[in-house]
Amino acid sequence: MWLQHQIEKGESKSFFLGVIYKMLSQSLYTTLHCDEEDTDLDSIWKRIAPSGNIYRVSAMQAEHLKHSYDLQQQLRIIADKNKSLLDAHLKAKGEQPTEVSRLNLALQLLKDAPVENTDAEAGEKSDLGFLPLQEFLHKHGAERYMCLCGMLLPAHTTWFTFQLKSRVLAMLIASIQILAPLMIFLSGWNADTNYLKLPGGIYHFLSWKELTCLGSVTEASVDIIGTGFLIIIFEIGRSYVEEELANFNKGKYIPMDFFWVSFGNIVNQFCVFMTVLALPFIFWTEMDAKDIVWDSLGLLFIFQLDDLAGGALNYLAMEDDDFRRIFSSICVLLGQCPVDLEDVVNPDAKDAKDMWLIKVGPEGLMSARTGRKCLTRLSETCQSNEKEPLLTKQEATYDNEGSPFKEQRFYYKTMLDSSPEKLPQCPYVSALVRGLWHFFWYALLVMEVVVPPVFFTVNDPCYK
Repeated sequence: MWLQHQIEKGESKSFFLGVIYKMLSQSLYTTLHCDEEDTDLDSIWKRIAPSGNIYRVSAMQAEHLKHSYDLQQQLRIIADKNKSLLDAHLKAKGEQPTEVSRLNLALQLLKDAPVENTDAEAGEKSDLGFLPLQEFLHKHGAERYMCLCGMLLPAHTTWFTFQLKSRVLAMLIASIQILAPLMIFLSGWNADTNYLKLPGGIYHFLSWKELTCLGSVTEASVDIIGTGFLIIIFEIGRSYVEEELANFNKGKYIPMDFFWVSFGNIVNQFCVFMTVLALPFIFWTEMDAKDIVWDSLGLLFIFQLDDLAGGALNYLAMEDDDFRRIFSSICVLLGQCPVDLEDVVNPDAKDAKDMWLIKVGPEGLMSARTGRKCLTRLSETCQSNEKEPLLTKQEATYDNEGSPFKEQRFYYKTMLDSSPEKLPQCPYVSALVRGLWHFFWYALLVMEVVVPPVFFTVNDPCYK
């Protein structure tokens, strides 16, 4: 059909960050001002961001706080530099100038500042303000809590509690996903029914006589149900690995906290492999078919515990589509968020109301100081040389299939004084993680072929 063909063509298009930002801005305006639901960006969000779990939620929150904290510190400096303008405005309103009131006024004026848009196709609406700074600058901001090892968390009490809970739950879930499969495996390995530890191992049980001897009805039901669940769970495990590999390929192009992303990959890899490895040893200990079912569901619950749909994270009120939409929007907003807040300060301001000057041109945010394209926190061009090629053919060692981006190399900054990072970053680490996911996929494939028939033959042997 023609419509389906056009949709499929649209889903394969590639875009520059600036173009996606314009689409986001227009979509948000339509959502706020129109009754019709706008879903044009949903297919792009799915191609930008991975599916959600507690580790990637923590990575998103941690990275967001880095930008909020840096911009907040810059705002304090700018408010102090423009002290005379802000104090005059406060006194005219009958308020006493203080450091806090000065900072709050500067932030409010920034949020109310009109956006001068010279790009007719941008779709940016002045009554929305400038979306990137609306996202990352808040009244309470972020603070470093030295009692929590210098962790960045929101200063607002409610948001502080919410994000601290996410970090604590992430570590608790990780502990369960590491220890539970390991303990279950060790318990099954040390059980009397571990045929691998019997003299001679399982080899003298692998015979045609054992294969055709099902024993009693109860024993036969355990053999049949156990073998079926082994095949199903190995298949679920391989599907899970494929999904995580796809999520990893998406994640290398977008900014996420390195610790939480790496930690999440390690935990998930260990959990899925140890879970399927423990299955036959646990099934060998069971004497009833219903116990096989409960064991299977319990082990599946463990390695899906970190997923947004796993039940433990319902307090987030977030599904995979919500996570992708939020995360993708943050990435796109970073593509228009200035590295240096001075780029949106009006150097000729005579009044506090004119303190901010936000101009958006066809290329994106323009610097109020130079009149040229502003350096942004996520950029498709090098911060030091905008004409530098982003990714040569020799460097194109990554699989970019399905990526919505025309460019496959990004430059990224979280702080004004930091050096720009290249995304994808740490190519050797990325290659190792990706290689491990591939290894586990093939390992599960081999186990899916070998383990079920071995279990069926060896379980409850008729001839000992």
